Amino acid sequence: MASPPKSYLTFRVARKDLAIEAGCVQAILPLSDLIPVPSARPGILGVVRSAGGVINVVDAAERLQLPAWRRGIRPRIVVLAAGWNCVAFIADRVCDVVPYADRDLSRGLLRGEGRNRTLLHFDQIVREDDFTEIWAVIP
Repeated sequence: MASPPKSYLTFRVARKDLAIEAGCVQAILPLSDLIPVPSARPGILGVVRSAGGVINVVDAAERLQLPAWRRGIRPRIVVLAAGWNCVAFIADRVCDVVPYADRDLSRGLLRGEGRNRTLLHFDQIVREDDFTEIWAVIP
């Protein structure tokens, strides 16, 4: 018996089509919610207030070793959660939540209708110090 399809959020970062399990997405916010933090360490673009707390917004292109690229016309902040830990990144464009069956996944690519998308895992974007340094950068 085949397992039921999983839902994935599809998005773009630095002209690359990506997907992440929708279950780890806590919120999608407008870019205007980004609060710049001039004293933040490299790779932190600022913070955002979400779910009653302050969350670091990381540079996903840098984390994924993708070339720098100007933001798309509809960038969004994607907030990810794993347990009590949250971190956010900026997607150039958020596309849709799409169901994929296990058979659609091959060598890290989700293949379905339209574009193939590289499947990301939470730990590819998140680092342990993303949770420990939040208060150090907030004035």
